[in-house]
Amino acid sequence: MIGREHAKRRVGEVIDGRYALERLLGVGVTGAVYEATHAYTHQRVAVKVMHQQLVTDDNLVARFLREAKSVAKIGHPAIVKVFDAGVTPDQWPYVALELLRGRSLGEHLREVERIPYDDVIALGRDLLAGLAAAHDAGIVHRDLKPDNVFLLETPEDGTRLKILDFGVAKNLESTGASGVLTRPGATIGTPSYMSPEQARGHAVDARTDLWSAGALLMHAAAGRPPFVEPNVPSLLLKLVTQEPPGLATFCPDAPPALLAAVDGALTPDPNRRFPTANLMARALG
Repeated sequence: MIGREHAKRRVGEVIDGRYALERLLGVGVTGAVYEATHAYTHQRVAVKVMHQQLVTDDNLVARFLREAKSVAKIGHPAIVKVFDAGVTPDQWPYVALELLRGRSLGEHLREVERIPYDDVIALGRDLLAGLAAAHDAGIVHRDLKPDNVFLLETPEDGTRLKILDFGVAKNLESTGASGVLTRPGATIGTPSYMSPEQARGHAVDARTDLWSAGALLMHAAAGRPPFVEPNVPSLLLKLVTQEPPGLATFCPDAPPALLAAVDGALTPDPNRRFPTANLMARALG
């Protein structure tokens, strides 16, 4: 992954003749995100530019640009808005997104460790509403984690968060071409919030995101995800061989609705998990 110092060198550039990069906001696995201003409309946006060393991989470029198409297709207050996408003359793919004010749930949890139960339930409802919209559009996120959930300074349309980074999303309605974007048996996601079927490289569907939502809500309520191990191989082994602990193990005083929602999501067998985000949200009360 490219370093922050290298990414900062692009500050001051004008991407595709339209987006003036003014400040580096963050660096991820696939790209760096900048605060930018549109040259003609003066609209302030966030621009995600793919890392230069990745642009020679057509597979990665297709996945990166697919994020824009996936997110634009959903159109929900809990999903970050996409305004534009393209490829610069020097072949750097980019996506222009709404500029958000606030911080990620991951940043928040690193500071406070755990969140009051009522707030966890409220965030869970917003999160599941966004996931329900994504799933209705045939999109599975596949990498839901605290760093991909953004807490807004000011709620919009009654929603307190935005789901970010659909860069590894899977379009359930795609056939043929989708198989090119992810090789069979590939493991995609973040291990601490990854479902057992993802850890095995098996097929995923909406229930995969619900496991991740359960792991995320457990982290928010208990200060830790279901499994905590010193290395990725040990974590993946536990994911595929063990039942996760129930939320009551760490939070015996949690409301019954929160216990039911988290434990119902963290079921290793997808057939015993909540089948839809709406049903998981209903369990929250």
